[in-house]
Amino acid sequence: MAKRIVVIQGHPDVAKTHLYHALAAAYAEGAEAAGHAIHHIDVADLQFPMLRLQSEFENGPVPSAVVPAQQASRQPIIS
Repeated sequence: MAKRIVVIQGHPDVAKTHLYHALAAAYAEGAEAAGHAIHHIDVADLQFPMLRLQSEFENGPVPSAVVPAQQASRQPIIS
């Protein structure tokens, strides 16, 4: 049964040369080879302001650059 998998790579370096980038790529490659649909989110590529206060996290608006990632993580699994 095919699944929809969201791979969120959170390393802050946009160079994409770190172990975490390689692990995310290997995982996605294996999942694709198994027939699953993969959506990649690279946090370093998102342009959004950093949170400075807990109240911003709890009550602030979601930055527009983060909305597509938020929506991707909420989509139902493909059966």
